[in-house]
Amino acid sequence: MPDDSIHRNLKSPQGNTEGSQESWDDEGANKLVKEADEVDKIYRKTKSESDKSSTIDAQMKAANYLMFEADLPPKDKYKPALQRYRRVLELDPGNSEALANKKQIEDIYKSMGKPIPE
Repeated sequence: MPDDSIHRNLKSPQGNTEGSQESWDDEGANKLVKEADEVDKIYRKTKSESDKSSTIDAQMKAANYLMFEADLPPKDKYKPALQRYRRVLELDPGNSEALANKKQIEDIYKSMGKPIPE
């Protein structure tokens, strides 16, 4: 996994930072997160527009799966989904879907009286 702010903070339910998705019981989450990480790694090397677009798509797909479909408890899926929406917004600041979903997760944390994860 790349050593950057997004991936450094991804933690599995057991608290491991490396291979965060490997500990999840949801195979769809494991697959999509791994694919997003691989595509992102390629983009960081090439900086090509096509790889940037692929990274945005893969990160959105992983984030949306985590947020809306993953068979994981909220405490295990919202933080990594939020981090992936943030990555999308780093690459595409005007992405309305990422903005809306990021806000929804932040509102969930606020409603529970919890700090929004970094």
